[in-house]
Amino acid sequence: EVSFNDLNDSQQLAVKLAISGKSLVLIGSAGSGKTTTQRVILQELLRMNKLPKLPKTVGSKYLSEGMPAVLVTAFTKVATRNIREAAPLEFKRNCINIHKAVEFAPTKVEIQGLNADGELSVRESMRFTPNKNRFDILAGIKLCIVEEAGSLDVELFMALADALPKTTAYIFLGDL
Repeated sequence: EVSFNDLNDSQQLAVKLAISGKSLVLIGSAGSGKTTTQRVILQELLRMNKLPKLPKTVGSKYLSEGMPAVLVTAFTKVATRNIREAAPLEFKRNCINIHKAVEFAPTKVEIQGLNADGELSVRESMRFTPNKNRFDILAGIKLCIVEEAGSLDVELFMALADALPKTTAYIFLGDL
């Protein structure tokens, strides 16, 4: 088990920033200690009692009342599985991919366009859209950790940010 004292100066600074509620970015190549630092951040937040529990009104299919108020997420299922394996036991259920977190689901949409005769036509189609958004947020999330943040496009990040309280702090982990 790695502790705060085992970290280098940069890693310790990241832990201090996270504990104070600041958002931050950890950049480094594979094996540089990003996941270890994330693990220590979560351990320290828990040890210092700085993470409240999620309320009954969290409004999520995947996160439930009483869990620590943190979302640990990534773009892919593989990355999410890897972070779940590395997470402290208390946070394993908090590790879900972004698409699950914002509850993407098929939605009927109308698409306007021109038909073969050049006339305006409307047809129905299905699109995946997030059910969680600024009108139906994931209440109570205090910290969102995004693994492999470099693979996240702006549109998907905006869907995630829209679904979280405006006071949520972020930790982005990734390589250049």
